[in-house]
Amino acid sequence: MGYLSIRYSYYVNGGNQNISMVELTVKMVFLLLIMGVKNILASRNRFNDFLIFLLVLDWLIYCLGFYANYAQRISYYMGFFVIYLVPQVAKCVNKKQRAACMFILFTIALAFSYVYYGINGCDGTVPYKIAQMI
Repeated sequence: MGYLSIRYSYYVNGGNQNISMVELTVKMVFLLLIMGVKNILASRNRFNDFLIFLLVLDWLIYCLGFYANYAQRISYYMGFFVIYLVPQVAKCVNKKQRAACMFILFTIALAFSYVYYGINGCDGTVPYKIAQMI
């Protein structure tokens, strides 16, 4: 109808889905971990309910990327709140299990970084190359 500039037509009409199954899996694992201790998190801080809501919304909008091109980009605005919730998960278990829980969370984060950035080459960070100045 001519309301949008032609440069936006790619985002609306074409292109491939940009869903990463590795990222979707990690988001699901963190969501399940956090939902498992949701009641404890909510009782510790009143803002955790809102952060959990944003985490669920992040996952739902990311999955919407299967049907709508680039819809998952919207989820990135809500997804970074997971950095407030994941460290609290380790404090929800008793002291004997805390080290194992922290090890599992750390291993998941390292494995995700290795697969997402190292193997898949997402975001073009590996191998890092310094741009040459002219």
